[in-house]
Amino acid sequence: MVARHATQGRVFSLGIGEGASRELVNGLARSGNGSALFVTLAEDLKDKVMELLQCSILSVLSGIEFSWLSDMKPQKKLFSFMRPGADPIGTPLEVKEKSAPHPIPHVFSTRLSIVYQSLDPKQLPVGLKISGKGPEGDVMMLVTVDTTKIMESDLLHK
Repeated sequence: MVARHATQGRVFSLGIGEGASRELVNGLARSGNGSALFVTLAEDLKDKVMELLQCSILSVLSGIEFSWLSDMKPQKKLFSFMRPGADPIGTPLEVKEKSAPHPIPHVFSTRLSIVYQSLDPKQLPVGLKISGKGPEGDVMMLVTVDTTKIMESDLLHK
């Protein structure tokens, strides 16, 4: 029901106490394009409610998509914002695996977001184009990837 009405508003959920169902609280927020928080009985409920209220009135990025780049025009900064439709910035890499989570949830300006991506070690990217929809329309961010910081591992469950 929440997902059905997600185009008309967003749902922010708050789990109270140790017994709050993480799956339910997170699922409601995810389905409602909102955010979830948890509070124990020892914590101040007011702070958590204020954090959710702040998320509800601030800008949000939605429809986020990643494009890993095999080459890229030289950038002066580590990352930069630009309007979509600007000059071509690089050649996209073909990535077989989907990101996790998929689809990528909305990003709130006050909250940290983490997205994982499995990449082919023989085709490491040099850049990442992140695009989405903001309050003023489409936006795009270009990030330079430091390939010396990428670690190869077989710890991922397949």
